Amino acid sequence: MIAVVGKVCSGKTTFLKKLEQEGKKVFIADEFVKSLYENKDFCQKIQKLINFDLLTKNKLDKFKIKKLFSENKDLFEEFEKQVHLEVFKYLSENKFDFAEIPALNSKHANFCSLISKIYVHKVDENTRIKFCKKRNVDSEALKILDALNSYNWTDLKNYNGILVVDKL
Repeated sequence: MIAVVGKVCSGKTTFLKKLEQEGKKVFIADEFVKSLYENKDFCQKIQKLINFDLLTKNKLDKFKIKKLFSENKDLFEEFEKQVHLEVFKYLSENKFDFAEIPALNSKHANFCSLISKIYVHKVDENTRIKFCKKRNVDSEALKILDALNSYNWTDLKNYNGILVVDKL
C-alpha cells in the first residue's frame, strides 16, 4: 500500500478519487473518519473514555472536538488515539493500493508497518487556500489541522526506511 500524505486541503482526496476511477482501491481518511463520527458504538466508546461533551444528535461534533483541542490537550490526545487505532485496525484488515494517512507519524499506531512507499501530494499555497474556502475550512480550523498534521515532508527521501516520493 502506498501512503498519500500532504497538507490539509492540498487535493489528496481529489487525487485519490482519480486513482479510484482508474481502478485502484483507495482509502480516504476523511470519509472513514466521518463514518466513525456517526458510528453509534464508536461514539459511545468515546463518551465513556472522555469526560467532555462531544456529541450532538448522537454523533461526534467537529465543533465540540475543536473546543476539546483548545481546552484540554490530554483529553484530545486520548480522542486522537482512539481515532488512529480505529483507522489502523481498518487498514490492517483491508487491502488498498493507496491510502490517505494524514497521521502517518502517529505515536498511537504504527502505520508504517502497513505501507511500502510514501507519496507526498503537494500544491501551491494559493491553490490550497482556495481548496480550504471551497471546503469551508476557516483559518482557525486550518491552524488546528495544520498543527495536528505538521510533519514536514519537504526534501525527505525516506521515512523510517520507507521511500518518500513526490511523483508516482
